Amino acid sequence: MVTIMSLWLPKEDDVMDALRPFSIPPGEYHMPYAGTMKEMGTPEFTEKMNKGPMAFMTVLESGADYRSVFRFAGCTALIGYSAALWQNSIWYKRAWSSTLQSTFDGLVYALFTAGIFGWLWP
Repeated sequence: MVTIMSLWLPKEDDVMDALRPFSIPPGEYHMPYAGTMKEMGTPEFTEKMNKGPMAFMTVLESGADYRSVFRFAGCTALIGYSAALWQNSIWYKRAWSSTLQSTFDGLVYALFTAGIFGWLWP
């Protein structure tokens, strides 16, 4: 089983200062990046992977409009609050009615989460 945790980035301010001059547009990024499967097998890409660091990052612009932040935060929160519950009915024979009720609760929590993120987004 793979566990994914959020960790605090050491020297976060230094990393942010280093990335800021590149004016990275909003989007989903991962590095190192290979455009094709063939490129993934090259010694240069393997060296980049071994050398590190590897990163997955989502860039949201400061001052993004409320609806964009609401949509992104809401979808992410809904998946986090609800999607993990579905396996209980699929694999462990939990009643679907219970899973659907929990999914609805997750939707309500996700809407609150999205609203708060949209409201407080810089």
